Amino acid sequence: MKKIGKIFVLAAVALPLSVSTVFANVINVSGLKNENYRFFDGFGFKEIDYNKHTVPLEKIVNDEINFVIDDDFNINNTSKYGIVGYSQGGLRVLAYATMLKRMATDPSLSEEGRKKYQDSYNRLGAVITMSGIDKGLKALENNFATARSKLMEDGNIVLNGIHGICKASVFLEVTERAILDTLWISTPADIVDRIALVSSDVARSYIYAAWKGGAYEMIPELYDMVPGSDFIRRNVADTETVTYKRQTGTRKYVTWEKVGWCWWWWVEHTEPEYTTYTVYKDHPKFSSDLPVGYIVGTDNDTLKLCGEEAENNIRTAASVFSTFCEIAQIINHAKCYTTLGVGFLTGHYTAYQNCCTARDWARNIGGEMNDLMGSNENDGLVAKECQFYPKDFYNPATGAYEEVHRKVLRDLDGKGYCEVKKNHASINCDSVKEKYIYPMLDEAGIYRP
Repeated sequence: MKKIGKIFVLAAVALPLSVSTVFANVINVSGLKNENYRFFDGFGFKEIDYNKHTVPLEKIVNDEINFVIDDDFNINNTSKYGIVGYSQGGLRVLAYATMLKRMATDPSLSEEGRKKYQDSYNRLGAVITMSGIDKGLKALENNFATARSKLMEDGNIVLNGIHGICKASVFLEVTERAILDTLWISTPADIVDRIALVSSDVARSYIYAAWKGGAYEMIPELYDMVPGSDFIRRNVADTETVTYKRQTGTRKYVTWEKVGWCWWWWVEHTEPEYTTYTVYKDHPKFSSDLPVGYIVGTDNDTLKLCGEEAENNIRTAASVFSTFCEIAQIINHAKCYTTLGVGFLTGHYTAYQNCCTARDWARNIGGEMNDLMGSNENDGLVAKECQFYPKDFYNPATGAYEEVHRKVLRDLDGKGYCEVKKNHASINCDSVKEKYIYPMLDEAGIYRP
């Protein structure tokens, strides 16, 4: 049962996304590849102790810029190059383009100091993101508050389901105590705390720290990946709030009015009712002249990210749990009627309802994962809308399209991104490189040496 909760699934998802570092200070950037591009890998959970994961993304990207410049100098590379970012690497390559340009024009640096950045920026020919956390990880919205709320809701559903199963038992108190003592559970929060039973590495590093409300200094990389974080607004894109009104109904009211020269009467009037909406327009910090390509994953089955064995275990646990809830809801429902209504007073009807809710929750474990990701359209981890910046913005207040950025690579169907039916793990493969990354680099004028 302990593998049912979403937080357990999220922990398991983290494991196949692990990466290894190739440079000091958590730099996950490759050397120059034969296709004249460098690959920026994603966020590493397991290989690096959480105490060493206290470096903000701005510091990491700054070090990556210097690493690339030093490496280019060592191998005598003076040709045009591209940067490709996967997962968190997508966020970093976009910030890389912004920060490199900023350094190239930094008045606080000497002319000689600026020159190396200017040279590198002038040779930067393309930025490509692949399942990139380009706008941040939607699952972390509101500094984890949304995720905590959803997880507590799920914890309540699971715990109430366990209570409902036990309520159907003849040995109610003994059964419930035995189950909860075995799982070390007494509150919904305990269910989330049990993440350590799944992966102590992940638990003690990020997810558990976020759940406990860890300070920025403890988990800066996670806070920097929150949509609208200071890091994103300063180095990737800022947003402009656009509010507009739409008529959403009508309201009827009557007033006492004079009708004719001597008669007063109740007169009915109708007036429109309006609702105010808010949308956000992106203002990228990276240059609008820089060719950018987005490869967006859309296979939203989060459980696939856990690996076959873990996925099967989770689905089996969910199936077993739903079966127990199904049996318990039948028993509790029957007790309400066989006792001529006394069951309503003894809590069997409430237990019946809780079992139904928990059963449906377990049967829809995939949909529950999507709910945690913040969108039904995602790659199993990152919401689709967070994987790219649109070319245009439709302003509902004016009814006009406004340009966001135009130099989108491989934009064959006009959507502004390339859609791939792969999840967050499987998208990082040779077939995607051959079909999308290499043609994007060619389109940007970057050729294999």
